[in-house]
Amino acid sequence: MADKQFFSVQKSLTKKRIFTHEEIENYIFDKKEELSEVSEEEKCIGSYTPIWKSEPSNNRVHPFEFTGISGCNQDIVKNDPLYLFELYFTDEICEFIVNETNRYASQTINKKELSVKSRIRRWLPVTVSEVRQYIAIFLYQGVLWKPTYEMYYTTNPLFASAGIKWLLSYNKFKLIDKFIHFVDSSTLPNKYPVLSKISTVRDYLTKKFQDVYSPTQNISIDESLLLWKGRLSWKQCIRSKSARFSIKTFSLCESDSGYVWKFILYTGSELTNTLSSNYRYVATKIVMFLMHGLLDQGYKLYIDSWYSSYELSSVLLLRSKDTIGTLRKKQKRFTYFYP
Repeated sequence: MADKQFFSVQKSLTKKRIFTHEEIENYIFDKKEELSEVSEEEKCIGSYTPIWKSEPSNNRVHPFEFTGISGCNQDIVKNDPLYLFELYFTDEICEFIVNETNRYASQTINKKELSVKSRIRRWLPVTVSEVRQYIAIFLYQGVLWKPTYEMYYTTNPLFASAGIKWLLSYNKFKLIDKFIHFVDSSTLPNKYPVLSKISTVRDYLTKKFQDVYSPTQNISIDESLLLWKGRLSWKQCIRSKSARFSIKTFSLCESDSGYVWKFILYTGSELTNTLSSNYRYVATKIVMFLMHGLLDQGYKLYIDSWYSSYELSSVLLLRSKDTIGTLRKKQKRFTYFYP
């Protein structure tokens, strides 16, 4: 009996019955049920099969009816990775990157006195196809990681990556990597928001995420960390995580597939100052910002204890939205519910 797991079910205030782990596995907990009567003989033997009787619950809260439209908002012609990638990263955004990169390269070259052997002297205006090849190399590096860029172009047969050098030469790759730009730097003020240089591309991709696909009823909001050890004023240091130094994002995702429908980058007080001031807690402000466009449609939102609060639940309840989340009893946002 020592190796068996037991569970105690309280029949009354004075009596308890013991059941084996197998019996508990067959018990359905989502219904209000009670144990049938057991004879005194069975109680003495200690080995009996419980019979459960179900009673309908009279206090069940009915969820909101889902009225949203989920699924692809565009006709998917073929199931091809390149075709799906180009639904988001279109020629429009590639041409924008080409124009800003060439502009920044010209501005930089005109300001500098270049040495005779400078690699910058080899610069030629970048094209849309070269920008796509540059992005493809980065995607490839995410699959096959190497310590340095040089190792992807090495001729050593032990470390060589066949095909990389056929996309872009090493010098061209390094030049694009040096001058890649997403905004006209000459138009930026002396003190500008930290995300100003990438905000155009970020906003464009976020809009594409929403235009291409609409999530199903079950959605979730949580933070994610992207490992980053370079120089960045708004990177996070969380010692309890495997990615101690990282870029923190808050993402709204579809629960079934993990599809990212909307996200925001965390930049500290700069982010919180731009969010709505109608709410008390930062977590509520973040959730309401991410939920814009999905309210009043009966979505079910799943969150963890960092977001859970009476304020958030009451606001979403008024906007026809169910909230499912964990909470801690001593959490300040719920203390007035407990004695």
